[in-house]
Amino acid sequence: MSTSHTPPLATRLSAAKPSPILAIAQLAKELQAAGKPVISLSAGVPGFLPPAGVYDAARAALSKDSGDYGVGRGDAALVKAWVGALARKGFVYDTSEVCVQVGGKGGLFNVLLALVDAGTEVVIPAPYWTSYPDMVALAGGTPVIVPCPASQNYKLTPAQLRTVLAARGGKPCGLLFNNPSNPTGMVYDAAEVAAVAAVLLEFPNVWVISDDIYDALGFSGTRTAHLLDTAPSLRNRLIIAHSVSKTYGMVGWRVGLLAGPKAILDGVLLLTSQSSTCVPFMAQAGAAEALSGDQTFLTDVLKTLQTKRDLLLAAVQHWGWECPVPEGAFYLFPQVTSLFGRTLSGTVIDSAATLAKVLLTEAHVAVVPGAAFGDAGAVRLSYGAKEAEIVTAIARIDALLAA
Repeated sequence: MSTSHTPPLATRLSAAKPSPILAIAQLAKELQAAGKPVISLSAGVPGFLPPAGVYDAARAALSKDSGDYGVGRGDAALVKAWVGALARKGFVYDTSEVCVQVGGKGGLFNVLLALVDAGTEVVIPAPYWTSYPDMVALAGGTPVIVPCPASQNYKLTPAQLRTVLAARGGKPCGLLFNNPSNPTGMVYDAAEVAAVAAVLLEFPNVWVISDDIYDALGFSGTRTAHLLDTAPSLRNRLIIAHSVSKTYGMVGWRVGLLAGPKAILDGVLLLTSQSSTCVPFMAQAGAAEALSGDQTFLTDVLKTLQTKRDLLLAAVQHWGWECPVPEGAFYLFPQVTSLFGRTLSGTVIDSAATLAKVLLTEAHVAVVPGAAFGDAGAVRLSYGAKEAEIVTAIARIDALLAA
């Protein structure tokens, strides 16, 4: 009698870990389904829906379904809208220098697959979005983590960047630059961005992925500064990664956007021609309307986000958790080391991960431990939740800490 045999998995899978953000969010949903009153401050969901015109555009596209495949680069309306959105920022790109991807995450992953060879080093400032190192590793590269602690407002300094790039000895390598930042919400101002750009100009063999997914969600009232503002010559080795997810509340629509040198995007499109083929046409139609439609709704969005930030930040400061004030996105990243050694609900808090577990099981509040982002002393709190939920979450944590 024959016995069944399961083939071994590819060794590349050992280079990555499951997304801890999705794991926490899934656990919170399971507890909610079991009747537990869990409030999630864990997922990167902005907490608002797109303008009505986005839905109208998607419905109109559905009514005209051709039954055919879409264009790999992206439907003409969305490509035009994306080029127009870039132009509003002062960046001129040809249609051959942009493309659409299945989500911002899919776009980042494919750019790394197109640029990273075995052993290619990619510099990643920490705290970082949790998927960056795993994506680099899955592509065969080596993440080079540069710690940027709370004492320097979680920002990469020019001196740090110069040191780490000089240590590469002129070998080609990359930099992942995220502004505003997930998980910290910190924003590099114009002078800080210019200083980073100046260092990059000293190292011509370094390519850059500029993750701009939160660039419209800044509270300063001015456009988020960009590396291309002061160093336009970086254009030939810089890729802009974007998405409609955060700016327009369209995380589930899975529409990512890239802009960069034609040769790199041709490589990305070669990859997608053998994988995802194209983004669903109705999602593209909605994204085109989001990018080209009225943008004034963002004024109210930013006002609401800033109100919720201030509410949660005041609580964090009351608890004595060190937290640089975020100026964008919708996250706080407080240090919780002041709780280490304390006992909460019978559990000794020996790490941020233990604290997160106690918060979930005892206070029914879901947060993400900072180790997922490269800083084991912190937790990430998302204030994309409803204001009433944030108020309740604060009251629960207050009660837990007081007890």
